[in-house]
Amino acid sequence: MPTTHPSPGGHFLQLQPDIPIPATCPVNPVYAGSLGKSGLEDVPWIRADPPSSQVTAFLFFVEPNYRQTNTYQPLHTGGRYPDGSRSTKILWILDASNSPDTATITGVKVSSPQETFQQTFSLAGSTTPGANYPSIVNVPTPGCWQIQFNGAASIIFWVTGN
Repeated sequence: MPTTHPSPGGHFLQLQPDIPIPATCPVNPVYAGSLGKSGLEDVPWIRADPPSSQVTAFLFFVEPNYRQTNTYQPLHTGGRYPDGSRSTKILWILDASNSPDTATITGVKVSSPQETFQQTFSLAGSTTPGANYPSIVNVPTPGCWQIQFNGAASIIFWVTGN
């Protein structure tokens, strides 16, 4: 599990969570700023560890007011936010050749490693470069979660719940 995260090159704004995150949960930083992916210029994102995995998660669940607040709401349990206004949509992009037809994410709760979940998503056709895997991530319980992408990359999220 990573404890520090290198800053990506370029001019990117690091967003802060809008609630306190326990120090025991070393979440991956969330950034705003274009990575040159058509149609995704205004969508905050996270680079997975290790960077050589070439996996980026575009966080469609972040509300547009991040531009004014420089903050984001953490991922929520159950695939939706309580107000019903948005889902926990993440577009996973793998910038590698020979991409598989499906991608599997496996979540492991950091404080309780026996608590896990798994979801599989299909490759979607897109004009955006890279292999695109749209998802609604359905984390079962709140807390600190390490989500692995195809067993080769991981991102640590703080997840809130009702």
